[in-house]
Amino acid sequence: MINPRDIKVLIAEDEPDLRDLLAAKFRVFGFNVMTAHSGNMAWDKILENPGVQIVVTDIRMPNGSGYELLQKCKQKDSEFPRVFLISGFTDYTVQELMALGSEGFVSKPFDTKDLLNIVRKSLLNTSDRWRAQNADIPEFKLDLEFPSLEKSTQNGHLLFGRGGFLAKIKTALPDTNTLIQFHLNANPWTLQGTGIIRWKSPSDLVQPSEYVGLEIVSLEGPSSAELIEWLETKKPKAFIPSPI
Repeated sequence: MINPRDIKVLIAEDEPDLRDLLAAKFRVFGFNVMTAHSGNMAWDKILENPGVQIVVTDIRMPNGSGYELLQKCKQKDSEFPRVFLISGFTDYTVQELMALGSEGFVSKPFDTKDLLNIVRKSLLNTSDRWRAQNADIPEFKLDLEFPSLEKSTQNGHLLFGRGGFLAKIKTALPDTNTLIQFHLNANPWTLQGTGIIRWKSPSDLVQPSEYVGLEIVSLEGPSSAELIEWLETKKPKAFIPSPI
């Protein structure tokens, strides 16, 4: 059981009202909260305070952006702190941010309860986070067949990150942020579960998507333990990888 008092959270936001609101919300739930008004100040606090586990940062800030802060954090450690990005406008895609290692991206305005929920979920170990939930099963099912796990990862057709996977596809998909079922065979692995479509590439409406970035919500199948063990050993930087 996670005790919020043991979790150091850093809020980096140049808008004072939003920074204070976020800090107050996290403190209500018992988190140990620090604040910064720029990316450079946030980085200094991370270096001065070992053990910061969560960073919630605006992307566009003077004196060091949240994008630069994300890069520094993931160069230092692929797992912690978990970095969540917030922004009203950004030149960066969700695909790019998750490939750099961001756990999530929320657009302003947003519900602070939703942000708190995804932050708390990120603190669970992988097996607990992906444990099957008693929820409605999505109607859409994505079947993925690859001749070999080794070949598919080598040619970039199937790549795993800390939070999900990239897969080369041959079928039309629902919109992004849609929950779907998936069944994946890549000899010798078999995986199944549910996931959220976080991005499709290309993303325009004219060309069919060639790749999908899927965030895993629940995971089952005979190879689920092998995937989790692989992630814990390899500790990939990307939350969901991008095409090579």
